[in-house]
Amino acid sequence: MSDKSRVIGIFIFVAFFLGLAIGLYGEFSAFADQNQPLKIWAQNDNGDYHTLIVQDEETGVEYVVVSITSIVYSKPSVSIAITPRLSGVGSEYYRTK
Repeated sequence: MSDKSRVIGIFIFVAFFLGLAIGLYGEFSAFADQNQPLKIWAQNDNGDYHTLIVQDEETGVEYVVVSITSIVYSKPSVSIAITPRLSGVGSEYYRTK
């Protein structure tokens, strides 16, 4: 084995374990300030299906949020759908304060 091949091998070895250490032990945080608070109610948890009601406190409009966790091609996947909650006549449902 030549010296050049040995140096390249050592470099790859060190880079791999350095990347592994940063990935496993690195801490990454994200914060979002929220000026318009929302009210959230859990409605139903049925295995991988979760249903929430979210209310915009400013307008009073409620939204139905459904999330589904599943395995797609051997990888975990999360799907989320959100729609305004409708009243019996088909208009947006408002909750009074």
